[in-house]
Amino acid sequence: MALATPVSDTGQTKCYDNTLEITCPQPGEPFYGQDGNYSINPQSYTKLDANGNDLPDDAPWPWTMVRDNLTGLVWEVKQDKDDTVNYANPHDADNTYVWCDSIGDGTGTEDFINALNSEQFGSYSDWRMPTIKELSSLVDSSIPYPGPTINTDYFANTQTGPYWSSTTGGTGACNESAHKYVRAVRGGQCGLPGTFIDNGDGTVTDTGTGLMWQKATAPGTYLWQQALSYCESLSLGGDNDWRLPSINELHSIVDYDSAYPAFYPIFTYTDNGFYDFYWSSTTFTGSERFAWVVSSKAGYRANSYKRDYPFYVRAVRGGQCGSFADVDSDCRIDCIDNCLSKPNGLDAGTCVKGTISQPCTSDEQCGAGGFCSMHNEDTDSDYLGDACDECTDSDKDGYGNPGFIINTCPDDNCPAVLNPTQEDTDTDSVGDACDNCPSISNSNQEDTDGDNIGNACDPCPNDYENDSDADALCGDIDNCSHAYNPGQEDSYPLQGNSIGDACECESDFACDGDVDGSDATSFKIYFGRSVHFYPCDTINPCRGDFDCDHDCDGTDAMLFKSDFGRSQFYNPCPVCVSSLEWCGY
Repeated sequence: MALATPVSDTGQTKCYDNTLEITCPQPGEPFYGQDGNYSINPQSYTKLDANGNDLPDDAPWPWTMVRDNLTGLVWEVKQDKDDTVNYANPHDADNTYVWCDSIGDGTGTEDFINALNSEQFGSYSDWRMPTIKELSSLVDSSIPYPGPTINTDYFANTQTGPYWSSTTGGTGACNESAHKYVRAVRGGQCGLPGTFIDNGDGTVTDTGTGLMWQKATAPGTYLWQQALSYCESLSLGGDNDWRLPSINELHSIVDYDSAYPAFYPIFTYTDNGFYDFYWSSTTFTGSERFAWVVSSKAGYRANSYKRDYPFYVRAVRGGQCGSFADVDSDCRIDCIDNCLSKPNGLDAGTCVKGTISQPCTSDEQCGAGGFCSMHNEDTDSDYLGDACDECTDSDKDGYGNPGFIINTCPDDNCPAVLNPTQEDTDTDSVGDACDNCPSISNSNQEDTDGDNIGNACDPCPNDYENDSDADALCGDIDNCSHAYNPGQEDSYPLQGNSIGDACECESDFACDGDVDGSDATSFKIYFGRSVHFYPCDTINPCRGDFDCDHDCDGTDAMLFKSDFGRSQFYNPCPVCVSSLEWCGY
């Protein structure tokens, strides 16, 4: 039977004639009714972390999984696309597998799935291979061939394919000769499968997808433009909003348990319509002269010249939000909706944070600090959406995350760490488990140097390294913070320059990555650079005593200018003391 879930939009928004991209036509104009004219159930995804928690759309790599907000499916995201296979990591993007039961060396598809479930990847153990229809739902038909034809903003490290599905085509044979990529999936299989209803007026309704179909094949055969026109002008069953189906919609009525014909048996045919191809409204972006078709013999997809070959047609309508079971009218089919009593889907949401508790379609409608839940958000991963959850509690200690306006449980003073006793030694409302200074009240948790020690407890609040040279002087006041110098000696140049002798001095005075005459000019002006005084971008210790008289002054600059620097190998100082490295670079 048909899978009980809406059919995803193909992602195609541009329009084409028989050869070229065109401005999308208006009703009544040639080529109107193609895929780019309709956006029905557009693709929508959410990034998930390793524990299944939602991440923002702009979250940087890495993320672990992706949830399809339309179908409820959760997909594995691949890692390490570097042209090197690594079967020790089943998520490696370069690994390929044979479609087979376990063969023991990690290269079979069952080995792959078993590895994910054994490690409880993403905290789940129900991973499986996707069906061909589930896998096809990820295809973005707006992306030109060869792709990868998938939204890589979410599905990072995707190869150009091909990828295995679990659909056997009826053979179930173990194919040990072909190695292909695999992407695991879980969820999305809820409720009863959809059923087809013969409406008795020449139409058939698929209760799983919300689509209504022309029961019998349209009479005759059509070129692609003619197929578009036929469906747009069709009046059937009292409805006039028929269209040529997208490739995803047409694929949804393929029955992989049968062939000759491959469509579900409720459909009927005229002429030889069960032996040939059927047009879709979706252009093949590898060449605008082609459109996608589906074989009514075996159910496979192909593409064909739009104006050279006449094929069969079966019109469709509906499929939008409201065409399937959706009790809260949020465009989230009930069997994958984690909050049935309040909207939290693609078309409508509920304020879960802010100052106003109400239905919403934007964060602004929720007041200051507001958040409108419109993607089935489940912050604490308890399978109950935030819009319905009266105790969103990420650490599962019985205390709720602060800020959720429908929470009835007390606020947690450390929502990220399990702390059922809520210890708070300094009574600053920040639990000891999260407090960066638990012994001194510091509710603002100020940490100027970012060392995770609050200023109230930090002996060096402006020094991230907290006196890394252990000379009892914080780095922000130490005249040489990277070398032990408790006496803070600053004997040269003679007048001093607030740079400790232990750090004096760098030779790349122009900070241009080399040592030449431009450095001598800078040296003459500044008498040396350091991390504190006219600092260079990087620390590169050297010595400026070019005349070897144990100071750094104008005579050194003149020598430096004339011979572009000295070392023990090039124009060495005459009386250098090697152990002191006066001339070292």
